[in-house]
Amino acid sequence: MPVLHEYMDKDGYYILANMNGNVVAFQLKAEGHEKLRDAGIEVGQTFSRFLLIDLYKKGDAYTHKSGVTPPEFRQQKAEQLQIEFPPEPGAEILFPHCSNCRSMKDLHLIEIMDKKRCAKILCSDCRPRNRAPTDSSIPLQLFTRTSLKHFLADSQFEIIDPVVTDYQKSLDMELEDKWLQLKRKKKPVQDTLLGKKPGGSLF
Repeated sequence: MPVLHEYMDKDGYYILANMNGNVVAFQLKAEGHEKLRDAGIEVGQTFSRFLLIDLYKKGDAYTHKSGVTPPEFRQQKAEQLQIEFPPEPGAEILFPHCSNCRSMKDLHLIEIMDKKRCAKILCSDCRPRNRAPTDSSIPLQLFTRTSLKHFLADSQFEIIDPVVTDYQKSLDMELEDKWLQLKRKKKPVQDTLLGKKPGGSLF
């Protein structure tokens, strides 16, 4: 599960998550932190990876190129970087990664014009290594559910990489109910602070 962290040397927050056995750092926009705060998630707490997927696809959390590397993260010993997060079945497969190396660095959807027209997701390291002609290279986070569907249909791809298909599934997921569940769990505490009895109605 991802963990919310606060920068030590500047204002702002970031997220650490274990992706495919690697610790990945996500930059977090103010809007993203506000969503986590409203859901009752504080610094140092874990939260569902499905929520990180939602933050990512809405542009509120991102890795940019190599991701953030805050000083406090760099200073940790090598063995401390192997952060053990509780497993969350079904979440990791829906998170986008490079079709070639599984990296999450600065992902683009690539239209490859080889023997067959192919759609793949490539990271900033693998894009320069691709020797096949490309017709388009679009940052993944620019796609919405509708625009990705139209792009794949209009381009008439002969091959669509499974990673692209998995990301399309993640965009189709409706995750608002997961945010609402957290807000409802938080509300009894807020009501108590306002003077209401814990056993009172939440609404």
